[in-house]
Amino acid sequence: MKEPYFASSQSVEHYTPRYIWERAIRCMGEIDCDPAADPSRHIPAAVHYTKKENGLIHPWGRRVWMNAPFGDQIPEFFGKLEKEIRAGRTEEAIILWKAATETDAWRQITAIVNLIAFPHHRIEFLGGTTKGGKGSNFSPVLFYIGPNPEKFIEAFSDMADIWKPVLQSRKIPPCQLKIFEEPIRAEPAAENHPIERWGLTT
Repeated sequence: MKEPYFASSQSVEHYTPRYIWERAIRCMGEIDCDPAADPSRHIPAAVHYTKKENGLIHPWGRRVWMNAPFGDQIPEFFGKLEKEIRAGRTEEAIILWKAATETDAWRQITAIVNLIAFPHHRIEFLGGTTKGGKGSNFSPVLFYIGPNPEKFIEAFSDMADIWKPVLQSRKIPPCQLKIFEEPIRAEPAAENHPIERWGLTT
């Protein structure tokens, strides 16, 4: 039986709206590789791999934007990302997925990310089940891996709450962050929750 993230939408294709990828560029400067590009290649990346070209079999670039199809290949894309990081080909990445916290894939990706952004509103994607400005039928999240967490916070904090995983493997050097003395919003994390709100060191 497939896990819930394999079956929670009528389509696995959810193309990224401009205001999201513009923030990714604001954070990383440029996008060297989009390994899960839509057929029109609308993300401004140096290299695109569409479904036909299969980004899983090619090397990726230094700065990666990834909005992989929300189907049963998600673990493969997350595993490929980790391999590219270990090989030194990828140094920075922003990943758009969903808050499928009950899945193995969630634990797979959060083991290597530095920050997680939970948008304040559901994203109106350019494909899949999104229609008429109602937004997606799932809660989206963005993950950040890389040496510039402050730029990610600057780029996305106006539209999302930014959190840092506490239970994290040491595949990526940890960010130089500290927890805020006061929460950014009124709702504190539960004591036993595996993530807490983090901010920049001074």
